[in-house]
Amino acid sequence: MLASQDVNPEISVNPAADEVMPAAAGGSGIGISLPRTILPDAIISKRLHGKTAFVIPALSVTLHTVHLPVRGQAQKLAALPYALEEDIGRPEAEIHHALCGASADGAMLAAAVSREAMTLAVDAADGALVTPEHFLLPVPAPADGEGGSWIAWREGDLVLVRASDGTGFGARADMLAALWAAAGRPVIDSYGAALPAGLPARRRSAEDLPPPGPLPNLRQGDFAPPQRLRAPAIALALTLLLALAGHLGLAFADLQRQRATVETLRAEASELLARNVPGARVTDDPRLLYRRLAAGGQEAPGFLAVLARASEALAATPVQLSNLNWSGRDAALTLEAEAQGIDVLQAAEAALRAAALDVAAGAVTAGGGSARMTLTVRSAQ
Repeated sequence: MLASQDVNPEISVNPAADEVMPAAAGGSGIGISLPRTILPDAIISKRLHGKTAFVIPALSVTLHTVHLPVRGQAQKLAALPYALEEDIGRPEAEIHHALCGASADGAMLAAAVSREAMTLAVDAADGALVTPEHFLLPVPAPADGEGGSWIAWREGDLVLVRASDGTGFGARADMLAALWAAAGRPVIDSYGAALPAGLPARRRSAEDLPPPGPLPNLRQGDFAPPQRLRAPAIALALTLLLALAGHLGLAFADLQRQRATVETLRAEASELLARNVPGARVTDDPRLLYRRLAAGGQEAPGFLAVLARASEALAATPVQLSNLNWSGRDAALTLEAEAQGIDVLQAAEAALRAAALDVAAGAVTAGGGSARMTLTVRSAQ
C-alpha cells in the first residue's frame, strides 16, 4: 500500500554533504510529507558509499515483479501502468511508475509511488538521483523451499525487508509475522534490533551485511531530468536533403563535430538539385521544389514528391515528427509521429491518405502524457 498520509516532516540524507535533508523541502505546496526512512541516517550514509542520492522511504514505495512482453526502455515504461493496475488499485493519474532493473528470474522490477510523494522527493533531491530505501539492502540468495529468503532490518517499531525475488517492503514490526506466513515462511536473516518473538530468524551483525546492488533512479517519465531540446525543423529538413545524396542518418546534433563532412554532402546535394531544379538550394522548402518541377513538366524525384505531399498534409495537424528516413529501394518515407493523444495521430494518418499517399501505421505507444506511432508513407500514384 502506498503511504502518502499526513505525518510530521521527516528526514533523509544527502551523503555527499554529510547532512540531514528535510524530506518535504522544495516549496511544492503539497499538503503531505514523507514518512521517515526505516534505516538510520548513519546506516544510509554508509550504504551509499559517498554517492549523492535522495533515499525515498520504503513506506512510500511499493516494489513489484512484472513480465513485460515489449522491448526497449520507453515501451516498457509505457506498459507498466497497465501491467500493475490491478496490483496497485489506485487511479493511474495518481501513481508514478519506474523500472528498477531485472529480478533473478528474468522479470522486471518496478516501483510505484504516489506522484505527490515523488514530487516531494524530486524537490528535496535537488538534481540528485531518487532511489527507494529497499535497494540499500542487498537481494538475499534464494533458499530452498517455496518462500525463498528475506533480509530484514528492524529499527524501533518498523522493519525493512528485501526478498530474494528482488522486491521488498516496509512494515510495522507487529505485522511481520502475518506477512511472513503469507509469503510462504521464507528464511530470514535479521539485522538491527531483534525481530518479534516467534519468527525463526538468524541474527546477523550489521558489519556482516553485504553491500547493496545498483541503485535505480526513480526519476523517469514525467520526472526525468530535463533533456536537450530537439533540433529545429530547418535542421531536420537539411538532414533529409542530405539523405537525398545517399547519406542517411547524419544527425543535425553532430553538425559542429562533422563540419567538413556536412559541407561535402551539402555540395553533393546542391549538385543533384541543380540538375533538376536550376537555382534551387538545399534549404528550400521541399514543397516549393516539387511545384517548380511540376511547373516545368518534369516528374519530381520520389523522395521530394512524397516529402512534399506529407509536409502539406501534416502542416495543419499538431503532430511532432522525428527520425525521418527515406528508403530508395522501397520508395518509402518512414517517420515517428508524436502527439497529445491517439485521436490526433489518427487524424494525421487520415490527412496523409487524403493527400494520395499510401500509409502503413505501426502500433501506438503511450506514456508521459503523449502518444507515439511509426508511419510509413509511399506515393499512391
